[in-house]
Amino acid sequence: MGNNNTFLGFKAGYHNTTGAGNIALGQNAGFSVTTGTNNIIIGTGTALNLTDGTYNTISGVIAGGALTHGS
Repeated sequence: MGNNNTFLGFKAGYHNTTGAGNIALGQNAGFSVTTGTNNIIIGTGTALNLTDGTYNTISGVIAGGALTHGS
């Protein structure tokens, strides 16, 4: 698990491996983030498919669902 992450919610940040400085709040928020860093993800199912994005701020229910990479 990466350093300095805050994950709160069922399976929030579930797949995080080396991503650091992420905040994910809500059920499945940031579920697929593996190596992404410094992201703020708030809401149920938000950024569900984001894997390696950096410096993203995403909020809302199921917001950013199509986002997989990006900064």
